[in-house]
Amino acid sequence: MTENNQKSKLSFLQYVNTVILTAIGIIAALIFTTISDVRKNQGEFSKDIIRITTIQETNRDNIEKLDVRVKALELDYVTTLKDWIDANYVRKPQK
Repeated sequence: MTENNQKSKLSFLQYVNTVILTAIGIIAALIFTTISDVRKNQGEFSKDIIRITTIQETNRDNIEKLDVRVKALELDYVTTLKDWIDANYVRKPQK
C-alpha cells in the first residue's frame, strides 16, 4: 500500500508540476508579447517626438526671425505712423 500510495503521490506531483510549468509558460509568453508591443510603441513614439522637436525648432526659429522683422518695422515706422495718424485722424476736442 505504501508503494501504491507513493506512486499516486508521485503521479499527483507530476500533474501539479505540469500545471505549474504550463502556467509559467503561458505567463512568460504573455509577458514577452506585452514587452514586444511596448518596444514597438516606444520606437514609434520616439520617432514622433523627434519629428515634433524638429518642427518646434523650425517654428521657434521662424518666430524669432519674424520678431526681429516686426521690431525693425516698429522702430523704423513709428514716426511715419504718427505723422499719418496726425494727418488722417480727426481728433475730438477734449473737454
